[in-house]
Amino acid sequence: MSLCTIWNTLLQELNNDNEPEEKSKIISVRHLKFPLPYELSNPPSISVIWDVLPVLLKSLAPKVLPVSIANLINPLSTEGWKGDFEAVEEEPHDTEVRTIHVPLDIWKPITEGCKQRGISPHAIVFISMMLAWKQLYPGQTTEVSTPVNCRAWCHPAVPANVIGNYVGAYTSVWTPKQLEIKDIWKAAKRYHQDLQSNKKEASKQSLFLKYLPEYPASYCDYWYDKRKNSSMGRAGGLELSDLGKFKFEEQGDHATWKLIDLYFCQSAQTFTVALGLNSITVNDQLYCTLGWQKNALDFGKISMFHDIFIGILKDIPLKLK
Repeated sequence: MSLCTIWNTLLQELNNDNEPEEKSKIISVRHLKFPLPYELSNPPSISVIWDVLPVLLKSLAPKVLPVSIANLINPLSTEGWKGDFEAVEEEPHDTEVRTIHVPLDIWKPITEGCKQRGISPHAIVFISMMLAWKQLYPGQTTEVSTPVNCRAWCHPAVPANVIGNYVGAYTSVWTPKQLEIKDIWKAAKRYHQDLQSNKKEASKQSLFLKYLPEYPASYCDYWYDKRKNSSMGRAGGLELSDLGKFKFEEQGDHATWKLIDLYFCQSAQTFTVALGLNSITVNDQLYCTLGWQKNALDFGKISMFHDIFIGILKDIPLKLK
Protein backbone atom coordinates (compact mmCIF):
# COMPACT_ATOMS: atom_id res chain seq x y z
CA MET A 1 0.00 0.00 0.00
CA SER A 2 2.79 2.44 0.88
CA LEU A 3 4.59 1.51 -2.31
CA CYS A 4 1.48 2.30 -4.37
CA THR A 5 1.18 5.69 -2.67
CA ILE A 6 4.79 6.52 -3.57
CA TRP A 7 4.37 5.36 -7.17
CA ASN A 8 1.15 7.32 -7.64
CA THR A 9 2.65 10.50 -6.22
CA LEU A 10 5.76 10.09 -8.36
CA LEU A 11 3.65 9.73 -11.50
CA GLN A 12 1.65 12.85 -10.64
CA GLU A 13 4.79 14.89 -10.00
CA LEU A 14 6.42 13.74 -13.23
CA ASN A 15 3.42 15.11 -15.11
CA ASN A 16 3.12 18.29 -13.07
CA ASP A 17 3.59 21.12 -15.56
CA ASN A 18 2.80 23.85 -13.05
CA GLU A 19 6.22 23.92 -11.43
CA PRO A 20 8.29 27.07 -12.11
CA GLU A 21 11.36 26.62 -14.30
CA GLU A 22 13.68 27.96 -11.61
CA LYS A 23 12.99 26.48 -8.24
CA SER A 24 15.07 26.50 -5.08
CA LYS A 25 16.49 23.09 -4.24
CA ILE A 26 16.26 23.90 -0.54
CA ILE A 27 12.90 23.16 1.07
CA SER A 28 12.41 24.65 4.51
CA VAL A 29 10.28 22.52 6.83
CA ARG A 30 9.40 24.02 10.20
CA HIS A 31 7.08 21.35 11.50
CA LEU A 32 7.21 17.76 10.29
CA LYS A 33 4.79 15.28 11.82
CA PHE A 34 5.39 11.59 11.25
CA PRO A 35 2.49 9.12 11.51
CA LEU A 36 2.58 6.68 14.37
CA PRO A 37 3.90 3.18 13.63
CA TYR A 38 1.45 0.31 13.51
CA GLU A 39 2.01 -0.86 17.08
CA LEU A 40 1.20 2.62 18.40
CA SER A 41 -1.86 3.18 16.20
CA ASN A 42 -4.27 1.36 18.53
CA PRO A 43 -4.18 -1.98 16.66
CA PRO A 44 -6.12 -5.09 17.78
CA SER A 45 -5.23 -6.21 21.30
CA ILE A 46 -3.27 -9.39 21.87
CA SER A 47 -4.09 -11.98 24.52
CA VAL A 48 -1.04 -13.38 26.26
CA ILE A 49 -2.81 -16.69 26.89
CA TRP A 50 -4.63 -17.20 23.59
CA ASP A 51 -2.28 -15.45 21.16
CA VAL A 52 1.24 -15.27 22.58
CA LEU A 53 1.48 -18.55 24.50
CA PRO A 54 0.71 -20.87 21.52
CA VAL A 55 3.36 -19.10 19.40
CA LEU A 56 5.86 -19.33 22.26
CA LEU A 57 5.24 -23.04 22.78
CA LYS A 58 5.62 -23.71 19.07
CA SER A 59 8.94 -21.89 18.91
CA LEU A 60 10.31 -23.42 22.13
CA ALA A 61 9.32 -27.00 21.35
CA PRO A 62 12.41 -27.85 19.20
CA LYS A 63 14.70 -26.45 21.92
CA VAL A 64 13.35 -28.28 24.97
CA LEU A 65 11.59 -31.40 23.70
CA PRO A 66 12.79 -34.58 21.96
CA VAL A 67 12.63 -34.31 18.17
CA SER A 68 9.78 -36.84 17.87
CA ILE A 69 7.56 -34.88 20.27
CA ALA A 70 8.54 -31.49 18.84
CA ASN A 71 7.54 -32.73 15.37
CA LEU A 72 4.09 -33.66 16.66
CA ILE A 73 3.60 -30.07 17.84
CA ASN A 74 4.94 -28.56 14.61
CA PRO A 75 5.09 -31.24 11.87
CA LEU A 76 5.81 -28.65 9.19
CA SER A 77 9.28 -28.14 10.68
CA THR A 78 10.30 -31.43 9.06
CA GLU A 79 7.50 -32.44 6.68
CA GLY A 80 6.58 -29.16 4.99
CA TRP A 81 8.04 -28.14 1.62
CA LYS A 82 11.24 -26.16 2.03
CA GLY A 83 12.67 -25.99 -1.48
CA ASP A 84 15.07 -28.29 -3.32
CA PHE A 85 18.44 -27.64 -1.67
CA GLU A 86 19.54 -26.97 1.89
CA ALA A 87 20.29 -23.43 3.03
CA VAL A 88 23.95 -22.51 3.30
CA GLU A 89 25.18 -21.17 6.63
CA GLU A 90 25.77 -17.40 6.57
CA GLU A 91 24.70 -17.14 2.94
CA PRO A 92 24.03 -13.56 1.79
CA HIS A 93 20.82 -12.45 0.10
CA ASP A 94 21.04 -13.42 -3.56
CA THR A 95 17.60 -13.21 -5.14
CA GLU A 96 16.72 -14.89 -8.42
CA VAL A 97 13.79 -13.17 -10.16
CA ARG A 98 11.58 -14.04 -13.11
CA THR A 99 8.72 -11.93 -14.43
CA ILE A 100 5.24 -13.04 -15.46
CA HIS A 101 2.90 -10.89 -17.55
CA VAL A 102 -0.75 -11.91 -17.94
CA PRO A 103 -2.15 -9.84 -20.83
CA LEU A 104 -5.47 -8.05 -20.95
CA ASP A 105 -7.27 -10.67 -23.06
CA ILE A 106 -6.66 -13.27 -20.32
CA TRP A 107 -6.75 -11.22 -17.14
CA LYS A 108 -9.62 -8.78 -17.69
CA PRO A 109 -12.28 -11.50 -18.26
CA ILE A 110 -11.05 -13.23 -15.11
CA THR A 111 -11.37 -10.06 -13.00
CA GLU A 112 -14.88 -9.57 -14.39
CA GLY A 113 -15.67 -13.16 -13.45
CA CYS A 114 -14.40 -12.49 -9.93
CA LYS A 115 -16.70 -9.48 -9.63
CA GLN A 116 -19.69 -11.54 -10.75
CA ARG A 117 -18.91 -14.16 -8.11
CA GLY A 118 -18.20 -11.74 -5.27
CA ILE A 119 -14.53 -12.63 -4.75
CA SER A 120 -11.28 -10.77 -5.18
CA PRO A 121 -8.92 -11.41 -8.13
CA HIS A 122 -6.31 -12.03 -5.44
CA ALA A 123 -8.08 -15.31 -4.63
CA ILE A 124 -7.71 -16.53 -8.20
CA VAL A 125 -4.03 -15.56 -8.26
CA PHE A 126 -3.54 -17.48 -5.02
CA ILE A 127 -5.25 -20.69 -6.16
CA SER A 128 -3.52 -20.53 -9.55
CA MET A 129 -0.16 -20.16 -7.78
CA MET A 130 -0.92 -23.20 -5.63
CA LEU A 131 -1.99 -25.32 -8.59
CA ALA A 132 1.18 -24.36 -10.48
CA TRP A 133 3.29 -25.23 -7.44
CA LYS A 134 1.45 -28.54 -7.08
CA GLN A 135 2.43 -29.54 -10.61
CA LEU A 136 6.08 -28.86 -9.84
CA TYR A 137 6.02 -30.41 -6.36
CA PRO A 138 3.26 -33.06 -6.32
CA GLY A 139 2.29 -34.85 -3.13
CA GLN A 140 3.74 -32.26 -0.76
CA THR A 141 2.33 -30.19 2.09
CA THR A 142 3.25 -26.56 2.50
CA GLU A 143 2.55 -23.43 4.51
CA VAL A 144 1.58 -20.28 2.62
CA SER A 145 1.72 -16.69 3.84
CA THR A 146 -0.48 -13.84 2.60
CA PRO A 147 0.50 -10.33 3.77
CA VAL A 148 -2.53 -8.35 4.95
CA ASN A 149 -3.10 -4.58 5.02
CA CYS A 150 -3.91 -3.75 8.66
CA ARG A 151 -4.83 -0.05 8.38
CA ALA A 152 -8.54 -0.74 8.77
CA TRP A 153 -7.97 -2.63 12.05
CA CYS A 154 -6.52 0.40 13.82
CA HIS A 155 -8.75 2.75 15.84
CA PRO A 156 -9.23 5.12 14.22
CA ALA A 157 -8.44 3.52 10.88
CA VAL A 158 -5.18 4.65 9.29
CA PRO A 159 -5.82 6.41 5.94
CA ALA A 160 -4.76 4.52 2.84
CA ASN A 161 -2.30 7.23 1.80
CA VAL A 162 -0.29 7.09 5.04
CA ILE A 163 3.10 5.51 4.45
CA GLY A 164 4.16 2.91 6.99
CA ASN A 165 4.51 -0.80 7.67
CA TYR A 166 0.89 -1.50 8.66
CA VAL A 167 1.04 -5.16 7.74
CA GLY A 168 0.19 -8.55 9.17
CA ALA A 169 0.05 -12.02 7.62
CA TYR A 170 -2.57 -14.72 7.11
CA THR A 171 -1.00 -18.18 7.14
CA SER A 172 -2.64 -21.29 5.72
CA VAL A 173 -1.51 -24.89 5.32
CA TRP A 174 -2.16 -26.80 2.10
CA THR A 175 -2.04 -30.59 1.88
CA PRO A 176 -2.13 -32.75 -1.27
CA LYS A 177 -5.78 -33.55 -0.53
CA GLN A 178 -6.72 -29.86 -0.30
CA LEU A 179 -5.04 -29.28 -3.65
CA GLU A 180 -7.20 -31.86 -5.39
CA ILE A 181 -9.14 -28.96 -6.88
CA LYS A 182 -11.79 -29.67 -9.52
CA ASP A 183 -13.51 -26.28 -9.54
CA ILE A 184 -11.08 -23.36 -9.34
CA TRP A 185 -13.89 -20.86 -8.66
CA LYS A 186 -15.14 -22.81 -5.64
CA ALA A 187 -11.60 -23.14 -4.30
CA ALA A 188 -10.97 -19.41 -4.80
CA LYS A 189 -14.22 -18.51 -3.04
CA ARG A 190 -13.37 -20.76 -0.10
CA TYR A 191 -9.94 -19.17 0.22
CA HIS A 192 -11.44 -15.68 -0.14
CA GLN A 193 -13.89 -16.37 2.70
CA ASP A 194 -11.18 -17.86 4.92
CA LEU A 195 -8.93 -14.85 4.33
CA GLN A 196 -11.69 -12.36 5.12
CA SER A 197 -12.73 -14.16 8.31
CA ASN A 198 -9.14 -14.37 9.56
CA LYS A 199 -7.96 -10.84 8.78
CA LYS A 200 -8.30 -9.64 12.36
CA GLU A 201 -6.13 -12.49 13.63
CA ALA A 202 -3.71 -11.92 10.76
CA SER A 203 -3.39 -8.28 11.79
CA LYS A 204 -1.84 -9.39 15.12
CA GLN A 205 1.06 -11.25 13.55
CA SER A 206 3.64 -8.46 13.50
CA LEU A 207 2.61 -7.27 16.99
CA PHE A 208 4.27 -10.26 18.66
CA LEU A 209 7.62 -8.49 18.34
CA LYS A 210 6.95 -6.48 21.48
CA TYR A 211 6.97 -9.69 23.53
CA LEU A 212 10.58 -10.47 22.64
CA PRO A 213 12.43 -10.37 25.98
CA GLU A 214 15.65 -8.82 24.70
CA TYR A 215 16.18 -6.76 21.57
CA PRO A 216 18.02 -7.25 19.25
CA ALA A 217 19.33 -10.59 20.58
CA SER A 218 15.89 -12.23 20.83
CA TYR A 219 14.96 -10.95 17.38
CA CYS A 220 18.09 -12.45 15.84
CA ASP A 221 17.52 -15.74 17.70
CA TYR A 222 14.01 -15.92 16.23
CA TRP A 223 15.49 -16.10 12.74
CA TYR A 224 18.55 -18.20 13.55
CA ASP A 225 16.31 -20.79 15.21
CA LYS A 226 14.68 -21.41 11.85
CA ARG A 227 18.10 -22.23 10.42
CA LYS A 228 18.87 -24.59 13.31
CA ASN A 229 15.49 -26.28 13.79
CA SER A 230 14.21 -26.76 10.24
CA SER A 231 15.18 -29.81 8.24
CA MET A 232 16.68 -27.82 5.35
CA GLY A 233 17.80 -24.75 7.26
CA ARG A 234 14.73 -22.66 6.37
CA ALA A 235 11.11 -22.71 7.51
CA GLY A 236 9.98 -23.08 3.88
CA GLY A 237 6.66 -22.54 2.21
CA LEU A 238 5.37 -19.90 -0.19
CA GLU A 239 4.21 -16.30 -0.01
CA LEU A 240 1.86 -14.33 -2.24
CA SER A 241 2.26 -10.58 -1.83
CA ASP A 242 -0.51 -9.05 -3.94
CA LEU A 243 -0.98 -5.28 -4.19
CA GLY A 244 -4.28 -5.70 -6.02
CA LYS A 245 -5.37 -3.08 -8.55
CA PHE A 246 -3.08 -0.09 -8.83
CA LYS A 247 -5.28 2.98 -8.76
CA PHE A 248 -3.82 6.06 -10.39
CA GLU A 249 -4.99 9.23 -12.08
CA GLU A 250 -5.38 8.70 -15.81
CA GLN A 251 -2.88 10.66 -17.85
CA GLY A 252 -4.21 12.85 -20.65
CA ASP A 253 -3.10 12.65 -24.26
CA HIS A 254 -0.52 15.36 -23.68
CA ALA A 255 1.04 13.81 -20.57
CA THR A 256 4.81 13.44 -20.78
CA TRP A 257 4.81 10.25 -18.73
CA LYS A 258 2.35 7.40 -19.22
CA LEU A 259 2.12 4.25 -17.16
CA ILE A 260 2.59 1.27 -19.48
CA ASP A 261 3.38 -1.59 -17.09
CA LEU A 262 4.51 -2.06 -13.51
CA TYR A 263 6.35 -4.78 -11.62
CA PHE A 264 7.47 -4.96 -8.01
CA CYS A 265 9.68 -7.45 -6.25
CA GLN A 266 11.02 -8.30 -2.80
CA SER A 267 14.35 -9.84 -1.87
CA ALA A 268 14.38 -13.54 -1.07
CA GLN A 269 13.91 -14.67 2.51
CA THR A 270 16.89 -16.77 3.50
CA PHE A 271 15.42 -18.14 6.76
CA THR A 272 11.76 -18.67 5.89
CA VAL A 273 9.83 -18.68 2.60
CA ALA A 274 11.36 -20.73 -0.23
CA LEU A 275 9.33 -19.13 -3.06
CA GLY A 276 7.59 -15.79 -3.30
CA LEU A 277 5.13 -14.42 -5.85
CA ASN A 278 4.51 -10.65 -6.02
CA SER A 279 1.60 -9.37 -8.10
CA ILE A 280 -0.17 -6.16 -9.11
CA THR A 281 -2.92 -5.32 -11.61
CA VAL A 282 -2.34 -2.34 -13.93
CA ASN A 283 -4.45 -1.34 -16.92
CA ASP A 284 -6.45 -4.60 -16.64
CA GLN A 285 -3.27 -6.67 -16.90
CA LEU A 286 -1.51 -8.74 -14.25
CA TYR A 287 2.19 -8.25 -13.58
CA CYS A 288 4.07 -10.69 -11.35
CA THR A 289 7.58 -11.40 -10.18
CA LEU A 290 8.65 -14.81 -8.96
CA GLY A 291 11.54 -14.69 -6.48
CA TRP A 292 13.68 -17.17 -4.56
CA GLN A 293 17.09 -17.45 -2.94
CA LYS A 294 19.70 -18.52 -5.47
CA ASN A 295 20.51 -22.24 -5.21
CA ALA A 296 17.48 -22.92 -2.98
CA LEU A 297 15.37 -24.23 -5.88
CA ASP A 298 15.99 -26.39 -8.93
CA PHE A 299 16.33 -23.78 -11.67
CA GLY A 300 15.08 -26.08 -14.43
CA LYS A 301 12.00 -26.96 -12.42
CA ILE A 302 11.06 -23.45 -11.28
CA SER A 303 11.59 -22.11 -14.81
CA MET A 304 8.47 -24.05 -15.81
CA PHE A 305 6.32 -22.09 -13.34
CA HIS A 306 5.65 -19.27 -15.84
CA ASP A 307 4.05 -21.42 -18.54
CA ILE A 308 2.12 -23.56 -16.04
CA PHE A 309 0.73 -20.49 -14.27
CA ILE A 310 -0.33 -18.82 -17.54
CA GLY A 311 -1.86 -22.09 -18.74
CA ILE A 312 -3.96 -22.42 -15.59
CA LEU A 313 -5.31 -18.88 -16.00
CA LYS A 314 -6.09 -19.49 -19.69
CA ASP A 315 -8.11 -22.60 -18.85
CA ILE A 316 -10.34 -20.99 -16.21
CA PRO A 317 -13.99 -21.37 -17.30
CA LEU A 318 -15.57 -17.92 -17.39
CA LYS A 319 -19.28 -18.69 -17.73
CA LEU A 320 -21.38 -18.74 -14.60
CA LYS A 321 -22.88 -22.13 -13.84
